[in-house]
Amino acid sequence: METPKAVPQFEFKSLEHFIEENNNFYASMILDGNRSRENEQFYQRFSKVAPKLAEELKQSMTMENRGKGMALPWEKVFPWDKLWEAYKIMSSLVYIGDLYVKGENDYCFLTR
Repeated sequence: METPKAVPQFEFKSLEHFIEENNNFYASMILDGNRSRENEQFYQRFSKVAPKLAEELKQSMTMENRGKGMALPWEKVFPWDKLWEAYKIMSSLVYIGDLYVKGENDYCFLTR
């Protein structure tokens, strides 16, 4: 069986850079929203590689838990350190054959 070809994703220089430039990555992690990625192939691979982190994010990114912090500035509502850790892991788990991946140069797949 042939190893799938990974699609390199954008590399952020720091947590601060990730927070400023992640675009929609945090939104795609809201698993109770309209655009859940939980059933997408890269996410399923991520949840097998890092099950504890996947579960922690799933719990903290629910509408109920996010709503508790909505009076705060948006930078403080999300668990950015965990989101960045998840992004770094997922970056190596996006493959050419995954649904919605637009070829080997789709470096912004996780952030759009």
